[in-house]
Amino acid sequence: MTDYPEIAARFARETAAHEMTVLHDSGLYRHLRFKTPAFGSIYSFDLVTWPGCLTIRGDMHEAYTLNRLPDMFEFFRGKRINPHYWSEKLDGNRDRVMKYDQKLFETQVKEYVAEAIRDGWAPRGIGKAVHEEILDSEYLSDEHEARKLLEDFEFGIGYQAKCSCKASADFSSYSDGVLWGSSHRRQSSGDHEVTVRQSKGFTFSDVWEWSFSDYDWSFLWACHAIVWGISRYDRVRKYGLQKLAVGDLVASAVSEGRCIKTPAGCGKPLIAEDGTARVFWDEDEAQRYEAEWRITGLCPDCQDALNDEAVTS
Repeated sequence: MTDYPEIAARFARETAAHEMTVLHDSGLYRHLRFKTPAFGSIYSFDLVTWPGCLTIRGDMHEAYTLNRLPDMFEFFRGKRINPHYWSEKLDGNRDRVMKYDQKLFETQVKEYVAEAIRDGWAPRGIGKAVHEEILDSEYLSDEHEARKLLEDFEFGIGYQAKCSCKASADFSSYSDGVLWGSSHRRQSSGDHEVTVRQSKGFTFSDVWEWSFSDYDWSFLWACHAIVWGISRYDRVRKYGLQKLAVGDLVASAVSEGRCIKTPAGCGKPLIAEDGTARVFWDEDEAQRYEAEWRITGLCPDCQDALNDEAVTS
């Protein structure tokens, strides 16, 4: 299983400045909105839950509704994305999240040829022929045309017509072998059974069984969004700040370089007027505090205070 790192990186870039707005939060009934205020609806998305269902919708290819547990946040919480399993929980046609992938087609063709070469049954020159007739084709963006190129491909093909009387002959085409069989039966006495089989050369077998589809980027992006959105919601709830997530308070604090205002925070700037600021042990610690500040709006000192309260309570 893969996390599709290229989609994960894309999601991280496109949501780096997203803020959460709690539009509704009552038990299993939730409506959360995530967006970058300066971008409007671009890359924005909503998570909506009710008992047994979760819908994600927004600036993506389409909306997706999934069904599994009464609390769907519990189903996704803390997970790595699992597109195969999660697609089974979709309402409606699950195949809609699959899309022909040209890169996957090319990879499978190359692997098939490489295996044939390793196993010693591929004729010399097969690599060049496959590139010229298939991989360099301008039609690979269309699955139907790509499959047809595979089905029609033949290289170094030879056929052998063999009779039950032990007579045989080699031919470059199947039809020539069939014609030889017919002529051989007419010219010979007794019963003669002739079979024509491919004796050498290279073709792509059982192409109809090959799958060149992978998950559509929109569904993968939505999978990452669900996990990320629930994580952000949980982190805000940990501090008891879900009510303060209504509106753009965190966004304002971050844009102004300060802590959110009382009663949740202190409202102080992260860098004081005299230029002093919190000193951290190392860069990793600084990054952890900054990530938490961007999510909750709390400065490092307020984060520590809340964590201390949680330990002593």
